[in-house]
Amino acid sequence: MNKKHPFVNMGLIGLSITIVLNLFNQIVLDIGGGVWWSLWFPIYLVWSVFLVIGIGLSKKNKSNSGEK
Repeated sequence: MNKKHPFVNMGLIGLSITIVLNLFNQIVLDIGGGVWWSLWFPIYLVWSVFLVIGIGLSKKNKSNSGEK
């Protein structure tokens, strides 16, 4: 049974929503070409941190429980 930490789910959902909003902003609204780094990079960074923490905690829990 594959047990994931809740941070993995939060990170994946947050990154997915951010990607959809970014694509909508770029393609449909055609806004924000020059200010991408200041607006979108911090959001990607935050959700990536959640994802990395969740993956690390799930790996730690797997190794503590003796699973492979």
